[in-house]
Amino acid sequence: ADATVDLIERAQRRVLLAGYAYVPPAVASALRAARARGIEVRVVLVRSAHAGKYSGVGYLKSAGIDVAIDSRHGDPAPRFVIVDDSVALTTLSGDAAARAETVNVFHRAPELAQSYAQSFWRLYRQAGGL
Repeated sequence: ADATVDLIERAQRRVLLAGYAYVPPAVASALRAARARGIEVRVVLVRSAHAGKYSGVGYLKSAGIDVAIDSRHGDPAPRFVIVDDSVALTTLSGDAAARAETVNVFHRAPELAQSYAQSFWRLYRQAGGL
């Protein structure tokens, strides 16, 4: 989550986050701080039986962050964050006991960011946003 937090902290225009069942506390704090700086922040969470009670929804909404929840049960959604023209893609590997998270960050990649933004807005609409 450190690479994701670093990226969010550098946001100048927008942060779009999608595919997470819950928002890790460090990421949630970075999202709130970005919103407090006047950055557009929108989140699409995936409803999951494995997420437990904490999702971060209340914490994010109380900061004025627009959160939509995708409750469709289908294939696991890709986890990604778009910050301005950069993209962070998160992959999970291993079983539940030895889960590893890898974050790949693509800086100054406007075409990639545009492609993922289209995916974000599709997920956002499906989740009942706007």
